[in-house]
Amino acid sequence: MLSIHTSAHLFRRVPQAAQQGLYAGKQVKFGNRVSEKWESKSRRMWKPNVQRAKLYSAILDETIQIKVTTALLRTVDKKGGLDNYLLGTKNKNIGSEFGLQLKARLKDALAQQGQTVSAVRATWASQKLTKPAPETQPSAPKSAESNENPFLIDLLLPTESKTQ
Repeated sequence: MLSIHTSAHLFRRVPQAAQQGLYAGKQVKFGNRVSEKWESKSRRMWKPNVQRAKLYSAILDETIQIKVTTALLRTVDKKGGLDNYLLGTKNKNIGSEFGLQLKARLKDALAQQGQTVSAVRATWASQKLTKPAPETQPSAPKSAESNENPFLIDLLLPTESKTQ
């Protein structure tokens, strides 16, 4: 497990707020706002899109509420969950002390269960490959009689009074 002192060099440029959440490497960016008419420049900054989210950890069997960026939420979805993201990402790419502590908790929980990280990741990969394919059969179109909207029925099925 990395301690705060040995991993301090990993987070030299990461802001304090990013240390307490998972920001996926996103930081405040600086640039210029350029006016359309005079093309004069004024300094501005872009902040990362930070949200408070509840993410479930299957290994710890608990929901964790943390501050995350929307980019991290997309990455967690792509990787297949918070556990997959943390265990499959290098320490230098996690970028926060909170993330490293959470990763250490996951590894400790796996050790108590008698499993290794590589074995768990292999089972997740095999489960991902053996997922059943979604059904591709198109659904049957709804008939006008089953529709509850009487106005739509009048439009679809002409009555005798309209035809005379």
